[in-house]
Amino acid sequence: MTSQTVQLARANFHGAEPYFPFYELMQQAIGQFNEGRYAASAISTGTAVEVLIATTIREVGRARGEHESEYASVLNAPLRNQVEHHLPHYANCVVDLNDPHNPLAAWWSGGYVTRNRVVHEAHRPTRAESAAALDGAQAVVAALKAGLLAELDTEEVGHQLQWGPTGESD
Repeated sequence: MTSQTVQLARANFHGAEPYFPFYELMQQAIGQFNEGRYAASAISTGTAVEVLIATTIREVGRARGEHESEYASVLNAPLRNQVEHHLPHYANCVVDLNDPHNPLAAWWSGGYVTRNRVVHEAHRPTRAESAAALDGAQAVVAALKAGLLAELDTEEVGHQLQWGPTGESD
């Protein structure tokens, strides 16, 4: 076990790692993908992104000193509403669900649609569909992290999101 893994586990145990549930779900999705369990991977990936979005909204709300009722009402909104109307405010990112080049739109029309087809229609996704869902999730993380790091009031939340390339040499 690496030192970073031990630190992450310790932070989660002590409640200091808000994104830990997202990390767990993504690790699960990657493992399921590697095992050839593409339906399970698509579901875990979709759930991971939903958790990522909710965690980001909650943590930014807290960082900005919002009363819990403010961001709680956003978290109770339908996912599309959270993504399209609230995430730009909380994560300082552009969301245009009609733009296929927008990372959130690409995930919405790709990975999220695949997840919903698996859950609601018993669709059996291909390896390519599951890989695209994972890639889409990575792009969402990158977009959210960049937006969070770009603003002073959300920068600390961006540093808490420790998934993907850090830009630092390890």
